[in-house]
Amino acid sequence: MQQFELSLRQYQRIEKGETKNITLANLYKIAKAFKVPISELLDL
Repeated sequence: MQQFELSLRQYQRIEKGETKNITLANLYKIAKAFKVPISELLDL
């Protein structure tokens, strides 16, 4: 998960909904990895 700049475990927890409070920094890293704006991840 190096492309995500997150550990695999962190990403798995986020994906499964086990992480209730994702940080803006981690949200940015995921958006960057998928090459999408953060607003798309937030469904805004």
